[in-house]
Amino acid sequence: MLDGTGQPVLSYSQSLPTGYAGFAMDWTQGTDSPDAALPVQHLYSLVQYAVSGTGFIRSDWSLPVGPTGAGDGSPDAPWHTQQTLPLYRFLAAGSPDGSPAPDPSPYDIVGMTATLAFRLTDLFGNPLPDSHALPFAPLYTDPLSGPGDWPGVEACYSVSPLSGQDAAALAITLAFHLDSLEPPHASPGDPSAYWTALAERYGAIAQQMADAGTHVALETTLMGGGSPVVEGSPDAKSVLAAFTARIASLLAGIAQTGTRPSPGVISAALDGVVGFRDIVALTGNVVELEVWLHLWRDPDRVDPDVQAKMPAAVSLTATIPPDWGGLYSPTPGRVRASGSRNFAQGFEQAFAGFAGPGSILKLAQRSGVGSGDTANQVPDLWAVRFSDTAGIGISFHPQASPGFSPGKSPVFFALAPLATSAMSGTVDEITYGDIDIDAWALDYLVALDGVLSAEVGTALALLDTRYGTTHFEDLLGIKTRLARGVVQAVKQVLADQQGMGDAADAQERLTQAML
Repeated sequence: MLDGTGQPVLSYSQSLPTGYAGFAMDWTQGTDSPDAALPVQHLYSLVQYAVSGTGFIRSDWSLPVGPTGAGDGSPDAPWHTQQTLPLYRFLAAGSPDGSPAPDPSPYDIVGMTATLAFRLTDLFGNPLPDSHALPFAPLYTDPLSGPGDWPGVEACYSVSPLSGQDAAALAITLAFHLDSLEPPHASPGDPSAYWTALAERYGAIAQQMADAGTHVALETTLMGGGSPVVEGSPDAKSVLAAFTARIASLLAGIAQTGTRPSPGVISAALDGVVGFRDIVALTGNVVELEVWLHLWRDPDRVDPDVQAKMPAAVSLTATIPPDWGGLYSPTPGRVRASGSRNFAQGFEQAFAGFAGPGSILKLAQRSGVGSGDTANQVPDLWAVRFSDTAGIGISFHPQASPGFSPGKSPVFFALAPLATSAMSGTVDEITYGDIDIDAWALDYLVALDGVLSAEVGTALALLDTRYGTTHFEDLLGIKTRLARGVVQAVKQVLADQQGMGDAADAQERLTQAML
């Protein structure tokens, strides 16, 4: 992948397992003076190391470690030695006998001070008497992991009314579906290896969620007042830790027994509350609707080099999609239309009257909804405030309407939409997805008006006169037929005015306006 300047975009990953420490040393060989029959640097070329420090058991000296590379092969080339070790396995239990901790987490070493001691040994295993101690503070080096990275897990959010409260319930539902996971068919060997690897992965995720340095918050753009954190939510981190630990236990059991339970579904929920006062406090009347889980760590406890190359080691935003009703559905497209309507109805009912009688928070969806991965993608959903005091105020003034007569109220008409949901299908072997038919129809009418404009239409009429054609007249006929057809969709706007007014007169007025 290349950036805008044509340079490759580097992708970094964790180089050491979580809870491990490593060291690397370059040894520049000295010169013996006078020349020795056996050069000392060749005799003492091995290194031993040992672990110590407060909170750690004092280990024995390791087996000797030799150089891993000889550089360019010249006699003066430096030797390079490197090694890794599971540092968290040396955590002490705190008992007087200095025994190791029974079940340490790889994250328990963060914030402690460990010491690695080094000494040189000769080829026969004899160490030099002096050693060198190097204290250091282990830091986080792994990226945070959110629900979008968890195999077999889907997440969605829903909004519903809270009875008797000036607030709405915001809930995130997570579901793990075992049926969505299968060992690769082309993978040879025992399938238990696949399940073991998954169990270990989920075990690591559960440890990360349970780590005291990991923080999780449920957030949304609907929270006015500055902070996006949703009120009233329980400890999201403990819910996620228990959820992923249950998945790890399930997968470990499959790896051991080879038996897959049915239905193999594990679920969890995060519940929060969005108060009506938060909607009133929003700074705009049209707000993008987004819900996400925010995971973060203290930046001072994350390795600075890792921060620069892997920002997800410090902070991660896991965007949660709305519940269209098709969570883990084998035919998600079939439920999207009805699911979006149900979601919108629940959303608008939840915030009805947020700023007094008549106020409502409407849900709007951008046209041509599709999927995208760019950071500046336009959000799919928007919340629009309608209120006389905290939103867009709408009022009807009969006396300002054409043809107003005292004692009579005007009836309002408008075109009904061609469709209330995006459409998909294949026409002439071309597949279209999530199409806003009303937007397409409007584009067509605007294009037709452009062809019949004074500038283009006059030129077209002159060409018809020159060549004896009737293109301009044909287009006028098409526009007339379209106008007569389009106005058939004119309907009363207000629910309590259905069947009232002169629909034929409204249709004729719109016809003349279109012509």
